[in-house]
Amino acid sequence: MMSLDWTVIGDRLIRYYYPVLVLLPVLLSLCFADKHMMKTRRNTLVTLCLMLLLLVLVDAIEEPLARLPKFTIWRLIFSVTGFSLRPACLLVVLLDSMPGAKQQRKIHLLLCLPACINAVAFCSAFICPLVIWFDAENFYHRGPLFGIVIVVSALYMLLLAYSAVNEVTRRNRRKGIAFLAITVACFAASIMEMLGIAYPTPLLNQTIAIGMTLYFLIQFMVASADTIENMQLSLLLMQIRPHFINNSLAAIRGMIRRDPEKAVDALNHFSGYLQDSMNSILKTNLIPLSQEMELIDNYLYMENTRFRDSITVVKELAPVDFHVPPLTVQPLVENAVRHGLRGIQTPGQLIIRTEIDSKEYRILVIDNGCGYDTIQPPDPRREHVGIKMCVPGWS
Repeated sequence: MMSLDWTVIGDRLIRYYYPVLVLLPVLLSLCFADKHMMKTRRNTLVTLCLMLLLLVLVDAIEEPLARLPKFTIWRLIFSVTGFSLRPACLLVVLLDSMPGAKQQRKIHLLLCLPACINAVAFCSAFICPLVIWFDAENFYHRGPLFGIVIVVSALYMLLLAYSAVNEVTRRNRRKGIAFLAITVACFAASIMEMLGIAYPTPLLNQTIAIGMTLYFLIQFMVASADTIENMQLSLLLMQIRPHFINNSLAAIRGMIRRDPEKAVDALNHFSGYLQDSMNSILKTNLIPLSQEMELIDNYLYMENTRFRDSITVVKELAPVDFHVPPLTVQPLVENAVRHGLRGIQTPGQLIIRTEIDSKEYRILVIDNGCGYDTIQPPDPRREHVGIKMCVPGWS
């Protein structure tokens, strides 16, 4: 009795699906390694990945089965599975590109209907030759309703193209263009297979597998970019606190009638503070110290405006021609004002000093505020965010 030739299967996998076999495991690992990816997006990508792997394996095994006449039923099982998976893969991508709100559930169910009809139609091949059938020699033949898989796949591709156009015109242009290119390639492969141009080469299966793998990669990149953008937004909201904005605007409002010129000056500094904060958060590289000092100057001006020039600022900036990470010095200055100088009876003094030796630059922020007890360790029951100080006597 003849057996399945695994050498032919391996050759078919490498010849037609090598990019997919390389990329999918890598992208699947990245998907689980990214802790910030949303659970729904991760589940979608994993589902798509597993479906593509099954489609690849089915296509690789189905062709060698054609050489074994006694394996007709197995070839029929693999063929039905493959033709059912084609539109199902496109459906997963289409649903992922649409909003997942509750009001969209009816639309999602309606979109699933063509894929279900296609799967039922091909499952009927076990009892009647309407879609596909195999003769005694295990040769493949198309039935009168075979075109249903082409029609359903083309329908999903048109909807994907519409979704891609929306991405281009409304939100993410790069993602939309890549998405549209993948859809056009799948649509062209469908037409070629329907006309019999590419048969028996599995052109449509290859196009769907490779195209959906690229979609997997694009979605991972978009998800990572969204995560970075959300983190930047969170950092921006942490940096620009509502109470600081409200207090600053209240101080400016009080100056408008009393001293309009000073109010205009304060408004310029406040606008500069907001702009510098946003620019610093969006920066990914080091910035000059002078740029960080502009943000500090605007912040200190607004604080002095609120507290009637009660803070004297002394700058001892010897070396200034070096770069620092964005928003590293300003939080130290803000911490000194909020927790060191605020509430003291004597005039407050803040010193910002830079030093240099043979190995490093140093930036010191010094205040004459109330200070704290360095002997008493911090309360372990409280959460602390910031820079941990190494003080002798602390564990």
